[in-house]
Amino acid sequence: LDGISGNPLFWDTYRLIKNAIGRGHNVSVVQTEDAIEGEGFSKEFYLDKKNIEISSNFTLPDVLFIRSYGLRVNLECFDNFVASVKSIENKIPLTINNGEATSFSRKDKQKTLDLPFTPYYKLNQISDINSLLKKNKEGLILKPVCGIQSKGIEYVKSIGDLEFLLENEVISENSLTNEYLVEKFIPEKVETRYVFLFGEMIGSRIAEK
Repeated sequence: LDGISGNPLFWDTYRLIKNAIGRGHNVSVVQTEDAIEGEGFSKEFYLDKKNIEISSNFTLPDVLFIRSYGLRVNLECFDNFVASVKSIENKIPLTINNGEATSFSRKDKQKTLDLPFTPYYKLNQISDINSLLKKNKEGLILKPVCGIQSKGIEYVKSIGDLEFLLENEVISENSLTNEYLVEKFIPEKVETRYVFLFGEMIGSRIAEK
């Protein structure tokens, strides 16, 4: 295992590195923001004894494992990362979670799948929130197009809620119209999960919360 995308300082990434090294592999870590389309990455991290070291020479790995792309990245950074992976993956013997699969981390692309997603809207301007709130009395969910672990997600039930987020710079007008989706809030007490393998749904689960 020679390539991992993630943060080398996160404990789960560090643990993965240690286990791979324990099995005799050389491991390096690349980060989303260091992607260069067509060239790979501007730098990589590796473990030297117990210290994280940095190398400015990216070398193509035998295996590229995309574990994570970060808790919050902007769309330009994420799209550049996906394009970079796509440009080098055919040169690597094995890629786990290739560029196309990773691109579905964008929530707007996820919603192109034939699955029962929550109704959503794309804002053209902030004032669109007014009409959406009138149609959705239960409130709205503001969700980053790119993001994991619920980072950046906000719930609004009134214009006052939105004004509070804007005034306190929790969210900006530019990011709201360009990097967010607005979903209808559905007060359901179930959680639905889907499992995909090579583009095919192989399992699903609906669980009571």
